[in-house]
This record gives sequence, C-alpha cells and structure tokens, in this order.
Amino acid sequence: NNNIPDAQMVFCIDTRSELIRRKIEETGNYETFGYAGFFGIAMDYKSTEDGLTRKSCPPILNSAYKVSYDVKPGKETQAKAYKKQLKKIKFKNYFFKRLKNMLPSAFGYVEGTGILYGLSLLGRTLLPTKYHKLMNGDKIASEKSYEPKLEKKEHKHDISLEEKVSLVKATFDLTGWKIFAPVIIFTGHGSHTSNNPFASSLDCGACAGNPGRHNARTLASIANEKEVRLALKNNFGIDIPENTIFLGAEHNTVTDEIEIFDTEFAPNHKEALLKITENLKQAQLEASRERLGNEKDSLKLAHKKSNNWSETRPEWGLAKNASFIIGPRGLTKGLNLNGRCFLQSYDWKTDIDGTALSAIMQGAMVVTQWINNHYYFSTVDNEKFGAGSKITHNITGKFGVMQGNGSDLTKGLPLQSLKRSDSEMYHQPLRLSVVIETPTDRVEKILEEQPHLKNLLDNEWIYLLVINPEENREIKRYAPGLNWENLDNNSTTDDVKVAV
Repeated sequence: NNNIPDAQMVFCIDTRSELIRRKIEETGNYETFGYAGFFGIAMDYKSTEDGLTRKSCPPILNSAYKVSYDVKPGKETQAKAYKKQLKKIKFKNYFFKRLKNMLPSAFGYVEGTGILYGLSLLGRTLLPTKYHKLMNGDKIASEKSYEPKLEKKEHKHDISLEEKVSLVKATFDLTGWKIFAPVIIFTGHGSHTSNNPFASSLDCGACAGNPGRHNARTLASIANEKEVRLALKNNFGIDIPENTIFLGAEHNTVTDEIEIFDTEFAPNHKEALLKITENLKQAQLEASRERLGNEKDSLKLAHKKSNNWSETRPEWGLAKNASFIIGPRGLTKGLNLNGRCFLQSYDWKTDIDGTALSAIMQGAMVVTQWINNHYYFSTVDNEKFGAGSKITHNITGKFGVMQGNGSDLTKGLPLQSLKRSDSEMYHQPLRLSVVIETPTDRVEKILEEQPHLKNLLDNEWIYLLVINPEENREIKRYAPGLNWENLDNNSTTDDVKVAV
C-alpha cells in the first residue's frame, strides 16, 4: 500500500516539536503525530543514575504507576561498567564536597587544589563538549543497557493486561490513528544543558519538568507485547500488523538530535532503521540551521550551547508560544509555524462521542494554558513573577534561586529565557489561542459539563476558535457565556492557520 508511511513518529505537543516534525516530514515518507509527552502513562520513574524516584506525568494527575529499570539480557557487562563509573563520580563529588565544607580542611583544600581548579575552569571554558564527556560520560548511551519495567505504584506487582491495553488504545483514540507503519517511534524530549538551575523549565512540561524518554520507552515496550496486540484486535478491532515494531526515543531539544532506544529488539527492521537514522540526522541538521540561523556550524554551535557552563541561553524552551491547535496533521502540514504552536493530533471523525476531545481539553489544553501563563506573567512583570537576571543569581540550598544575597526565592523564568538582549524582547506575552477542528456542539457539551474550562474562556485566559467541518469549515469564535461569533466573511481556514 503506497499510503503506508515508512515510519510514524509521535512527538510531544510541545512547541519545539513543530520544527523537528516539519523537517522530518521533508526528509522522507514519514507521518508525525502530536500527543502529550507523558504518553498517557501517569507514572514515576526510578533513575538508573542516582536511584531517586521522580514524577513523570502532569502535576494535575496522581501517579498510578512506577517504572524501574532492569538490566537487559546480554548487557550485564555494560551495566556493570556504568554502575562502576557512577560509583566513582558519586565518591568524587562526595569527597570534594566534604573537603570544601569541613572546617579543618576548607582552607588547605582551597590552597592545595587551586591549580586543579584552574585546569578544570580552562577545560570547561575552552573545550566544553570534550570536558563534559570526559567528566560525565554518555549517560544516555549507558541507559541503553537497561529496559523499563512497569508496576503499580502502591502495590508492587505487574499491571493487568486490561490496563496495558487501555494505555495503548488511548494513544490511538486520542490521536485519530488509522493505519500502522512498519516502524512506530514514540519520541519523548529532554534538554541537556550544563550548569543550569532552570533545567527543568526546558524539559517536558507534561512530565513535570523531567525528560519524557522513560514514558516513551515504557509505552513502546507495552505496545510490543503479543497479548496486548491480540486483545486490541479481538476486543476493539485495532489490528496492528505483525511486522510493526514500536520503539522509544528522545528528542534533545538543544541539539535536535533524536536518540532511538531498544533497537536490538528489532532485528528484522535493521535496514529501515538505518535509513530512518540517516534521515533523522538530516532533519537535525536542517532544524538546527533554522533554529540557530547558522548555515555552516549549526551542530557545533548547538553542542557548545548544550555543554558550555557559561551559556545563559542554551535554548529558548517554550518562549514565543502563542497557540494550541487540536486537529489532524493535514490542518498544519507544510506550514512554517515558527515553533509557536502546541500541536495535538485529533480526528473528530473517530471521536464520535467526544470523549477524546474532552480528555484533551481537560488535560493538554489546561497544561498548555499554564505554560502560556508562566511565560506571560514572567514577561509582563519579571520582578514579581519571574526570576530576574541569571547574572546575579544565587543558588540557595539546592532548592531555589535568590537574587543577589537577599531576596525572596524567585518563582518564574529568568530574563534570559524571555529577552534576546537587555533591550530586545524575544517572547511576546499573548494569551493562548486554541484552534479545534470539530463540530461546535461537541465543544459546547464539554464546556457545559466542565465549568472550570468555561471559566478560562469566559475570563479570556484562552481565546477559542472552532473550525466546524459539518458547516462548510466555517470558523466560529467563542464569546463569553457560551456564545459563538462568526469571523469576518472573508476569513478562510488558511487565514486562521496563518494567524496562529
């Protein structure tokens, strides 16, 4: 079938996914989807690096599951080497910390290690990428020696087949999925930066400010289970071809690199994966060129931004976010939306009772409005709601940031995440515009059932536009009190696309 893409890739609805999705679609026969980056699994994960358990789903949800990591069969040697390396780093950090902080050793430590620190500062400054690799190793590569194991959070036991099936089915229901490519990649995202107290503001908002690769890998491993596929076919008529493989990946938003995990479980797809990897490298190059405005050395510059300890703007995060578009990819495909739009895949035709739309509006729409507000208030009154300049920041007790030596703990974004320079703004403070392709009466029903969503619209924290496919694709704008206004008669869907 010529209509089947070579691969399908699911990205987070995050505004930074817009650019990489566009570039991937330009490199080959690929279909991309947008889906909240926790991939529908309300979970915590236990890090292989420090053993700490972190939340990896939206803060409005309670975690029902926990993911820990087991060593993959045949990867015992690599896992052992990784553990050994972590032990060394842990001891080194503890040892130096004790020397610095204990009264008898503090002064001697400063005198005795001055030259070592001087060399360290030179390495960090002149060769940031090499220095970072030398000191930290490649943690993502090391993580590949482990595979995720999903359990119930409260009682440590495996989850039922029924629950697994519903997690996978929700992905297809919410995104309006119809056909299956031979390779399907769930791609979480994370931001790899050095010396950055605001690192979590650059990671995945749907994963509570943590990277999304753990959720992506977990969903892929569940979707590969034979029993899950059989139940999807028998109970819901969702027939996933036998030759289709699901994989997890991570999109590094500083360098636009996409790292695919668990490829050894797909021996029959080696050639296809080689081609996909090649195309993803091309997409990375094109995306970094557009994002950084640098034709020649865009990748080198991106890596430098990632590893340079003095970089105040490693990447822009979700700055410039303006709109949330809920609809099929055909609505925006081929358009350059300049990384300003959250993109949620949704097909009104497959969502007859409006359940999927209700879930999107109560979940993703609310979270994108929070993100939009976060940037809005940090921009309009940075002193009160932001974090001031990074230049005068003081990290306080590893739990917060102060300005200088005597301020309250800051609670928003620093100026460097919002302004291009001291005098030039980068983020434009706008309230979120939401565009949905669906019959208007479905939206009305949801708003009547969910007064908290209606409040957001009535108080104009969200501007809502609905493209009604049942009424000649006429565009209606929500007006307070469950009213609808017609846009100018000359307006078309294309005008709305350009506007957002």
